[in-house]
Amino acid sequence: MNEPYTQADMDAVSDRPELTDEELATARPFAVVFPAFEGNPPPNPRE
Repeated sequence: MNEPYTQADMDAVSDRPELTDEELATARPFAVVFPAFEGNPPPNPRE
């Protein structure tokens, strides 16, 4: 079983700013960016 994230883990990734409206407007759908995964998800390593 995986342990929960520590405060140090959260601190390490918490400096990411929110996306702006301009950045969101340029976002592309997952299936367009990663067509190989569409309808065929990779196996879950936790199972």
